[in-house]
Amino acid sequence: GHLLSLRIPFRCEYEIITQSGERKWVLETGQGVYNKDGDVEALEGIIIDISDTKQKQIQLQYINDHDALTDVYNRVYYEKVKVQMEDESNLPLSIVVIDINGLRLINDAFGHAVGDAKKKKTAKIVQSCCGERDVLARTGGDEFRIFFPNTDFNKADALRHAIIDACTEYNSTLTDKS
Repeated sequence: GHLLSLRIPFRCEYEIITQSGERKWVLETGQGVYNKDGDVEALEGIIIDISDTKQKQIQLQYINDHDALTDVYNRVYYEKVKVQMEDESNLPLSIVVIDINGLRLINDAFGHAVGDAKKKKTAKIVQSCCGERDVLARTGGDEFRIFFPNTDFNKADALRHAIIDACTEYNSTLTDKS
């Protein structure tokens, strides 16, 4: 609408659903065709299927935002989200910092593969305690941080205890020494 009135060509990406029900991303570029009074009487342009490119973009973004080992968010993403979390709509905001006890000992005694397995399992356990809007990130070797938006101290403390309980329960099922 607005670009047309300024006689500026337009370019936009959006998702469509084809007649067969398939989702596709398209890029539409074009411009208005104007009558003698300067009113838009038609649009001319092209629509290109950019689904493959968009899919690669989405995959790349996922790789950039996630920790390769644990598949939770990474430190870079955590720092990006930190700025957004300062928005008033997220208050009260709670942040929980978690680290895995004895990880260096596990790595030294049993090897890094076992240590890595413990990090993966910890991430899964912690993630199972998080809600949809919570942001869990691995921010260091054995450190995780969680943003709990719209969560006061009492609610955050209950979540912290749920995480501890879930880890304790998991540890009680283990038979291996690590």
